[in-house]
Order: sequence, then C-alpha cells, then structure tokens
Amino acid sequence: MTDDSDPVLSAERSQSEQPACDASVSERRVETPSLLACVAAEFFGTLVLVYVPCAAMLSTAGNSSDVPLAFGLTVMAVIFAVGPISGAHINPAVTFGFAVNGSFGWRRVPGYVVAQFGGALLGFALLMLTFAPREAEFYAPRYAPPSLAANAGEVIGSRTGTFPSTAVGESTDSRAFWAEVAHTFVLMLVIFRVAHEAKAEGTQAGLAIGGTVAALAAAGGASGASMNPARTVWCNLAAGRAETLPIYLIAPLLGAALAAPAHRLITRKLAGSGDVAVQPADRVRDRPAEATTTEARRPSEPSG
Repeated sequence: MTDDSDPVLSAERSQSEQPACDASVSERRVETPSLLACVAAEFFGTLVLVYVPCAAMLSTAGNSSDVPLAFGLTVMAVIFAVGPISGAHINPAVTFGFAVNGSFGWRRVPGYVVAQFGGALLGFALLMLTFAPREAEFYAPRYAPPSLAANAGEVIGSRTGTFPSTAVGESTDSRAFWAEVAHTFVLMLVIFRVAHEAKAEGTQAGLAIGGTVAALAAAGGASGASMNPARTVWCNLAAGRAETLPIYLIAPLLGAALAAPAHRLITRKLAGSGDVAVQPADRVRDRPAEATTTEARRPSEPSG
C-alpha cells in the first residue's frame, strides 16, 4: 500500500503517468526545418509562382480576367505546399519585411533572396522552353529569320512583365513607383496579420494572402501590381525594359518595410483595447518553448 500523502511519490507517479505522446509533441514543437530545406522550398515555390501564372498570361491571349485568379490560386497552392517548411515567402519583399519587423533573422535573408531570384529565373527559362516556339511562329510576320528565337524571348518578356502604365499617353514612372509601394504595403500588412513567426501556412493564411494577391493583381493600377521583385526582374530584362527595374526592385521593399511599423501599431492597439488579447508573432518566437508547452498543458483554475 502506497502512501498518497508523500509529495515526492505523488510527483514521480504523476510524471510517469503522463501520456507518452506529450514528449513527442514537445519534441515536434522545437524541430525546425534546416536552412537548406527552406532555401529549396523557396526556390521551387518561386519557380511555380513565375511559371504558372505567366503561362496563363501567354495562354489566355490577353484575357486579363483570368490572370489575377491564376496568381491568387498559385500563391495559395504554394502556401499550402511549402508554408510549413520555409514560410512560403516566395518574394524578396516579404522576406525583407519580416526581417525589418524582427521576426526573421537577417542572416537567413541572403539565402532566401538568392533562392527566390534563382527560382524565378528557372521559371522564366521554362516559359521560354515551352512557349518560345509558339510565340516565334505567331510573330513570324514581324521578325525575319534567323532572329525568331531571340525575338520570341522579347515577346514573352513583354507579355509577362510588369511595366508602368502608358494609358494616358505619357510616362507614369513616379505613379508606378508609389502604386507598387501601396500595393506591397497592403499585401505585407495582410501577411503580417495571418502569419506566425514569419511563416505563412495553413488555410487561413492561404485564403487571405492568395485572395489579396488576386485582388491587387486585378486592380493593377499604374504599375501592373508586381509586388515581387523576383517575379518581375527576368521578364522585364527579356523584354528589354531594364530602365523599369528600379521601380520594381525598390518600391516593393519600401512598401514591405513600411508595413512593419503599421503592423506593430495595430497589434499594440488591439492588445491595449482590452477586447482582444493579441500577442505579436515576433514576440512569441522569443519565448522559451518549455514555457509555451507548460502553459498549454496547465489546466485552468476554477474561478471563485
């Protein structure tokens, strides 16, 4: 017969009776993908982001109503696929925004950015491989052989790139710059609100971010709503529009950086209102995993 009044024996018995799955859950909590796995996920995710919607742009023959949906659905699918691994940034501006916010280490930024630009380059190369013969044949009356292959790359870049609008008959570089800042600011703010610890994953994040991308792409505006330097740079270079690169490289970074303090301000307002208990993701990551696990297991004390 055991003495239940002995606190030492009671403590040992309670520890031995804990479910075995608790240990495995705790171990899974602290496991994180390696940097190599994250970089590979960003590479292939950005490849898909460039290839699939741009292929839709070439296949729909300018039917603009289908293109925003293609971008939104592709972003959603990539978040579901690689979000648990790398966070599905697939955009140098998003990576930069998370780093500015303090929820993503600056040491990891170069690997992510190189992978994103590399994946975008391979995505554009696949566009050339699959669509260049058709585009060259379609535009054959305009170009004389043997320049068809080279000019097909220019045609594909022109049809898939993002450029300042010239609808009013004049250059709109300044309006395109600020439109890119505004679009990326909105996108990054949505990402901040639904992401956790610099990771966009899960159904909520996929629907919110994919829907925002589709809506902003449909809006277009003076810039064409790139919001992603990696998605645009190779298309614009192939189109011979290198002069547009400062807009699409700098403006998204600025928009993402401006979204960081806006996110922190909204978080503080919500936390201070007393109506909603909100804890910023970039603060959660600094808490010890043991404390989080212990609090999750602690039963609620009866009131009164």
